[in-house]
Amino acid sequence: MLTCKQVPEELMKVDLNWREKAQLRFHLFICSRCKELKRQFDNLNDGLHRYINKAPTLDANLAQKILDKKFKKFDP
Repeated sequence: MLTCKQVPEELMKVDLNWREKAQLRFHLFICSRCKELKRQFDNLNDGLHRYINKAPTLDANLAQKILDKKFKKFDP
């Protein structure tokens, strides 16, 4: 049986085995707070994917200029 402290870690795992999935589903079934946490994680994940997919691609030359300028400060 999962505890509420273990649920966030399990929610962030990508590949759960069948036993971990069953334990997580059962815990979410009985715990409304963790169910709400999962809903918030899902909303955040969806929002991030939408934002990333809308972001314009960065020109390779511009990216290199930015990196050169940024890391030039740290060169001895």
